[in-house]
Amino acid sequence: MKIAFFETGRAHDIVINEFDKHDNKVYRISWHKVKLINYSLYDIIVIPSYYNQDILSEISNKLKQYIQDSGILVLFGVMEDKTKWLPYCTTDLNFIKDIEFLNREDRDAMLIFKDLNPVTDDFKYHDAFIAHGSITCDANICREYIAVKNSNSKIIFGVIEPEQVSGKLIISTLDPEYHAIVGQTKTGVLKNEKARQLFINTMTLAIVKARNVNKINKYWRIIKGITAYTVSKYLLYLLFITLLIFVLLGFVGIVDKQLFSYISSFITILSFMLYIVNVASQ
Repeated sequence: MKIAFFETGRAHDIVINEFDKHDNKVYRISWHKVKLINYSLYDIIVIPSYYNQDILSEISNKLKQYIQDSGILVLFGVMEDKTKWLPYCTTDLNFIKDIEFLNREDRDAMLIFKDLNPVTDDFKYHDAFIAHGSITCDANICREYIAVKNSNSKIIFGVIEPEQVSGKLIISTLDPEYHAIVGQTKTGVLKNEKARQLFINTMTLAIVKARNVNKINKYWRIIKGITAYTVSKYLLYLLFITLLIFVLLGFVGIVDKQLFSYISSFITILSFMLYIVNVASQ
């Protein structure tokens, strides 16, 4: 399972280390590479709390396309404090103090609430409030598990399954991955174990969803994601290796000098052209 984790540069980036083992491989994506990577290569993309809003605005269409192409997108601490970037949803930045738990008999709920009690205290990581805001989604595409108490579909934690799309969006305005490392100000606790448990449960849910993606859809996503940048990058590697082989063959006298000259010139020109394509497509 390939997991892309978008690094914030903050201390809580290390929380993903727990899932870099066994069949899971975590790829830590620094902010300056987020716009360059091929999203389709990853089974799961995780965007943690406090991620750069300007970058999220720039990659909004890529995130939506990733979901449409059967990807599993996990968002923590969601907010839109500058421009709208969130696929299928909008956010309300009012702090939330009262929550309720819904659909607790669902199979997904059993994973989400594993080793947690569906009571407010297990989900309160801040001194004066529970969540940074709430989410409102397009009609009939979201299954709510934590919501603003007595609200009309204002979501704190939910799973979004857009119609005629095989991908999923696991979304929350809670920031458990942050408080799993940083803890809670009021108590002075360095790590919040309840927050850590919700993070583990959320990632486990994402892995289950990713494993259930139809293999045809998965491979079609990868094929669609092949870009000029990807192709030119690997062709450059291949040409470089080919050139090294011919240098060695020429050095030991297996290839005559004239043929070596022609081939090396051709490879050099072709490599330069591929480099231009590579740079232009980034």
